[in-house]
Amino acid sequence: QFRTINQAVIETTEPGTRFEDHIRATLEKGLIPSAVGREEDYLKDRLRAHKNPGDPIELERQDGRWILLSEQTTNDGGVVTVAVDITNRKKTEEALRLSEMRVRAIVNTSIDGIITFDEIGVIQSANPAAQQIFGRDRDGLMGQSVSILSAHTHQDMFLERTKNYLRGQDPEFVGNFHETTGRKPDGSQFPLEFSISEIQTDQGCLFIAICRDISQRWEMDRIKSEFVSTVSHELRTPLTSIKGSLGLVNSGVLGVVPEKATGMMDIAYKNSERLIALVNDILDVEKLSSGKMAFDFQPVELSGLVREAIDTYLAECPHHLEADDSLFVGARGGPPNARIIQRQMQKLRGWLGLPDTATPHAMRHSFATHLLAGG
Repeated sequence: QFRTINQAVIETTEPGTRFEDHIRATLEKGLIPSAVGREEDYLKDRLRAHKNPGDPIELERQDGRWILLSEQTTNDGGVVTVAVDITNRKKTEEALRLSEMRVRAIVNTSIDGIITFDEIGVIQSANPAAQQIFGRDRDGLMGQSVSILSAHTHQDMFLERTKNYLRGQDPEFVGNFHETTGRKPDGSQFPLEFSISEIQTDQGCLFIAICRDISQRWEMDRIKSEFVSTVSHELRTPLTSIKGSLGLVNSGVLGVVPEKATGMMDIAYKNSERLIALVNDILDVEKLSSGKMAFDFQPVELSGLVREAIDTYLAECPHHLEADDSLFVGARGGPPNARIIQRQMQKLRGWLGLPDTATPHAMRHSFATHLLAGG
């Protein structure tokens, strides 16, 4: 095996060859990249180490192979050298090193804070983003309890829930997103979102907390709430007044409405209702985001809704339906009832192919709409 490793200088591996001559031959052949340009110094160091063996030497050869040299003196004053090819081991170590570098680069450049802590809540590591989020440097986090990261009223969030999880009492703690109040060294607080994952190590469980400062999200929620409040006051109130006024006109309280204007007044009244419904939809965003939205499905006569949508369209765009055009709204297969969410007339118009703003002659064709029961 020694001769195989030293194939390039095999003539110096014959019995009786001086060790110094063998090393010189490897240097002359350029087999040791680390010795190029300093051959004499390398030779002196190598001979000194050979005469006084110490720890094994890892040596890289020109062809990329790695050799592990282990030397030991004998009782008669000689030296035994054992050479082992460790190229595969070095390749594995290099692959692990590169993988670790990639993982470290990902962790260090992540915009989310990444903190690891053990079973008793002692912080083991923290990436730069975590240091920035919590306003502490690495030394201010390493070895500290995770309880320092949350506000006084939430200090048991990490520790107690970790203990309960390990007891099997809080399985939701790992693998889900949570919100709490974070704390910085100066006492300032901020909304914090985090998720926990768990890995097993030789030393026991290690928990990984992915943390994110959600102050900006909370600010956007506040702005949205203010907008919804403004919409409620600035739009809903005048629309309600318009609807009421139109209702009075339609009822005849203010006088008889000309026959030609009756249809348009009805459509205007219904459209005011739809605008109010649209405002209500905007207000419902708050309920939807909080999961408090309730849907009330009611059976309705679907062909009537289709007729209403078409009548509204024709009233708005009368020139799009000419004398030779025809519309038919029918039903077959039983009572034309369907379960529909109220305030969806705009969508119904879209389903029927009735655009909000039509171009001239957009409906110069005959068509029939058949509503199937249970549609």
